Amino acid sequence: MATVDETFPGQFAVHVKGAPEAVLDLGTSLATPDGATRKLTAADRDQVATLLDEFARAGLRVLSVADRKLPALPATGTHGPADLTRPGLETGVQCRDCQGSRNPDRS
Repeated sequence: MATVDETFPGQFAVHVKGAPEAVLDLGTSLATPDGATRKLTAADRDQVATLLDEFARAGLRVLSVADRKLPALPATGTHGPADLTRPGLETGVQCRDCQGSRNPDRS
């Protein structure tokens, strides 16, 4: 799932959430704990896959989030033709986080 949001007046971003494998496939960069950004590598993808296996063994449901700043509101097209397709908006996002949660018992 993706949304386009105004993060500050006149500044927009696309926010993506979903299954970790799907979000990771869309990502080209990774947010680091110190607030920096770096290219997403094959080693990073392997490390996330290992983490996801651990979450699954623990019975956790996992959700990943990512985002990408937009140069302008896509509908304005001020920076060239706007690609308002889902792939156009979601491609090239910065992977931010994977979160595991446990469903409460329904007994």
